[in-house]
Amino acid sequence: ALSRALSRVQLLALPLILLLGSCAAGHHAGAGLKYEKAGNHFAAGNHYLAALNHDAAHPSAKAGLNRVVENAYLEQRANAQSLENQQDYPGALNAWIALERFLTGARAHQTRMSFKTVRVKERITEMRGEAARQTFDRAENFSREKRFEEAIQQYRLSEKYAAREFNDSQKRIADAFVSWSNVLVKDGHFRDGAAKALAAKQH
Repeated sequence: ALSRALSRVQLLALPLILLLGSCAAGHHAGAGLKYEKAGNHFAAGNHYLAALNHDAAHPSAKAGLNRVVENAYLEQRANAQSLENQQDYPGALNAWIALERFLTGARAHQTRMSFKTVRVKERITEMRGEAARQTFDRAENFSREKRFEEAIQQYRLSEKYAAREFNDSQKRIADAFVSWSNVLVKDGHFRDGAAKALAAKQH
């Protein structure tokens, strides 16, 4: 009886769910067109994709994605490469990941893609390593400057990007906490120093 009641409720809710999905698709399709007219093709493409994720047959979203997909790819590729050239490797990594998600979504909705793309997954792998090395080097510099909180943040980022390459980051974090604790105790901040010493033991 309970399962039948639940099924009845689900059936009654289905039109509302479909209506909400249709409204969301329309909203994203409208936003996509707005960004497309402004020349922001990657943002437009992502909104068209969002519309299709709500309604895979949405005609204006499908047409819009087909219109912008190549320019969206070129725009985001240029953005990722620019960040690489600026040696902003975490930013470049995020840009390549966003591009890979976009291309995957476009393929899933059978978007016409007659253009060739770079090997985005390879760029992601390379940038992950570069981001890990960059954040690790920053952490080392911060540690030498006794900027321990910033050092710990950067060590944690280096682990996030490529834990295998920087498998001693946990030890470096513990060492930073110990050094931080020593400085605090020396300055008379005994409670804070004890807290950092405890944090060191947890790494």
